Amino acid sequence: MRAQIKRLSVHAMKIGCWLLVLPLAAAPIPYFFLWRRLQGTFTDGNAFTDPISLILSYLTPLAVVGVIGLATLWRNGLATTFSLALAALIFFLL
Repeated sequence: MRAQIKRLSVHAMKIGCWLLVLPLAAAPIPYFFLWRRLQGTFTDGNAFTDPISLILSYLTPLAVVGVIGLATLWRNGLATTFSLALAALIFFLL
């Protein structure tokens, strides 16, 4: 029973870490549509840079926490190397 609870809590921690990393990966998709809508209109630069500043200010620290969480799980032998490498790759490429 105790091992099953531990396994479920580890699985929940992995999902929680990925839920912190994935918004950073998904944020460029709506930004692309905003950029396409603003292209060719007369706007100042804030319309283009404000969404980027929100992404960098709020989503990047959350992604760092997610990657650190996956690294901690990996260090304790509870996460795969592929999971950690993929999360780190998503973070560093974006």
